[in-house]
Amino acid sequence: MRNKLLAKGLLLTVVLILLLVGCNSKNNLIEQNDDYLSITTTTYIQPDSDEVTTSISKYTPKTKERTEIFNFPYTSEYPLGVFSSNDKVVYYTKTDGNKHDQIFSYNLETKEETKLTTNLRAVNQIIPTKEKVFFIAASNRVLRLGMLDKQSGVISYWGDEDTNVETITINPDTEKIYISAFSYSQDREVIEKQFVSDENKYSMPLFSIYETDFKFTDTQQLFSEHAWIRILMVNRIDNKIIAIYDKEYNSGEKSKAVSINASSHEVEEFILPPERMQVDGASFSVDGKGLYVTSVINDKRGIYYYDFESKEYTPVFISEDGFINNFQLILSNQ
Repeated sequence: MRNKLLAKGLLLTVVLILLLVGCNSKNNLIEQNDDYLSITTTTYIQPDSDEVTTSISKYTPKTKERTEIFNFPYTSEYPLGVFSSNDKVVYYTKTDGNKHDQIFSYNLETKEETKLTTNLRAVNQIIPTKEKVFFIAASNRVLRLGMLDKQSGVISYWGDEDTNVETITINPDTEKIYISAFSYSQDREVIEKQFVSDENKYSMPLFSIYETDFKFTDTQQLFSEHAWIRILMVNRIDNKIIAIYDKEYNSGEKSKAVSINASSHEVEEFILPPERMQVDGASFSVDGKGLYVTSVINDKRGIYYYDFESKEYTPVFISEDGFINNFQLILSNQ
């Protein structure tokens, strides 16, 4: 009888452990330590030379170590790049024979470069995931959200030829994309009215935030404002989208922000860090306790970590001899 009771107790313990593991699976996923920042910088090869190179590096928050991954020539108008640790591949922009920026990939193991796009003109953002590469690029008059399937190489687009995409962010946990966009034709109308008006005052077009899935099959509108919605972030801890906006382009006023619950769509004010966040990259930390931002602190432009509790900035990377083009947080399940 005693052995049966012990066996029963052991069985209950095992079941309890399995239940706890199941309940905490999402937390365990979020707490993995192989999340990192991919940082792209441009520097002069020699201080007295006009020759410039662009580098992609990996910064690991846990160890605070930065490792240079890849260098490529500065040919595009504004070089962008990102390192995908899962693929051992870097994605970056380079000018083609038509003087247009295209997206290329370079396999760090095979040393093979592949041209992924052929009809783009300029590229504003690149976000790789396990199966797709999402990007914002211009091929005609507007910037569009594109999706490249890694296996087939097929590219598809979200939206239409009148929808100008400003920026995107993703949540790999829910496989959702969040998009800031506005109507190109409406913006042209505003500009035309500006020049015939005595006041010569520009009115911001209506920017909207949309949610769609990784296949572009289910889209809904979450928020709209006559303001430049220039940065989007996702807090994976509570599945909320943060939208940062200015009432005018290049406004001297402090930016504002809202928090949008991805499930209920409830909108509330979000308090930003004191220093202006630049559009070269912004992201919640994996634990949701702070932000990685590009800002100017003590006259030094760099990537900083802002802690919500202490309200202090900690330098992550400051380029002393070059320019930080962009950075993004790459998640372990991305």
